Amino acid sequence: THLAKDTVVGENVGIMLPNTTGTVAVFFALQSIGRVSAMLNFTSGTKAIQSAIQTSTIKTSLTSPKHIEMAHLESIVADISKIVDIIYVEDLKKDLKEIQRELY
Repeated sequence: THLAKDTVVGENVGIMLPNTTGTVAVFFALQSIGRVSAMLNFTSGTKAIQSAIQTSTIKTSLTSPKHIEMAHLESIVADISKIVDIIYVEDLKKDLKEIQRELY
């Protein structure tokens, strides 16, 4: 997936990642392509996350399989994936490597 193609300028994009420097990089990467970063509190439970997604009109959310596994979020992600597209940041890394190859 290519985030700039899968989302539009001004769109709210959910971020469900742990509090790390990588998450900060994702936050600012979204800002740099004109998307609005919407932090989703993965500790709040399925209903609260679904409500936040609907209230914020989030269509796409970024997360990580490693984070999902470590935080035991499999059921939450399964539930929210019914109303939002889930993109794994690891897949975005692959896209960046392909873009770099094309540029250089």
